Amino acid sequence: MSTSRPPEELRVSGLQVEVATRRGWTPIVQGVDLHVQAGEIHGIVGESGSGKSLTALAIMGLLQSESHARVTGGTVEMGGTDLLSLSRRKLRRWQGNRLAMVFQEPMTSLNPAFTIGDQIAETMRYHLEVSRAEAWERAVELLNEVGIPDARTHARDYPHQYSGGMRQRVMLAIALACEPSLLIADEPTTALDVTVQAQILELISSLVERHEMGVIFITHDLAVVASVCDRVTVMYAGQVVESGRVSEVIGSPQHPYTAGLLASVPGTREAPLSWIRGAPPLPNDMPDGCRFHPRCEHALPECRAGDIPLVAVGSGRVSRCILTQGLDLKGRK
Repeated sequence: MSTSRPPEELRVSGLQVEVATRRGWTPIVQGVDLHVQAGEIHGIVGESGSGKSLTALAIMGLLQSESHARVTGGTVEMGGTDLLSLSRRKLRRWQGNRLAMVFQEPMTSLNPAFTIGDQIAETMRYHLEVSRAEAWERAVELLNEVGIPDARTHARDYPHQYSGGMRQRVMLAIALACEPSLLIADEPTTALDVTVQAQILELISSLVERHEMGVIFITHDLAVVASVCDRVTVMYAGQVVESGRVSEVIGSPQHPYTAGLLASVPGTREAPLSWIRGAPPLPNDMPDGCRFHPRCEHALPECRAGDIPLVAVGSGRVSRCILTQGLDLKGRK
């Protein structure tokens, strides 16, 4: 079964998201730009509360019917179509078909009342013109592809009969059912042990090569980004602070926040483990100027006045810092 769909790129421009609070609608994600090519794994990294998951939900169109969060600006384009302009009915034809998402906790994403095979087949039955028997056979094939042993037998199992790692493989199988152009993986290895995590990361990399799809990989772990991603976007307090090829960003960060994240990753270096002082700002209490300046050891008075724009620091690379290329920030080799 093949959709015969040509590779598609994702282009996000000026994305803005607000959430409802006691003080009214509060901006959370502000002016996010993102470009994901076919066959590329693009990491989004940052502390909890930086806006990573909200960005992903907005791209998937899952905020359109959400009363507590809404998209207020920007575009999300694939194949020449702005997904944010689609009606709910038209958008549902994209969700699970050309766009797919794997969430953090697979046990809460799988229905405990239906077998694994039925849940994979359901996606194909909704989006593709296939019979029940064809969808079931494809479900078995997908379980084989993601490494479930004796897939024909285990397709009739229920989610509680699977381990955490196997359930995450099932989520990948569901996401791949219609051969999407873009897969969003929202911290898919967070609850897994190190060995299973490595297996899932290797599986995602191999699936990208096989299906030539783009992947957005959301994580707080720069070590994971370094191992599987081609490009990375660093987010802080709802904004992009740095973006570029992984080798360049990790080897030579151009923003103090990126350097702080890298310095706090445990490694084998002789230097003591570092950390970023303080905590990210609350959405309704953002500092003026650079949002990172209260925690930045390089901050100047100029950092506290006016919005700080993203500036180009090379081909396909940007940083949101007035001292970009004027600081000697340490990366990781």
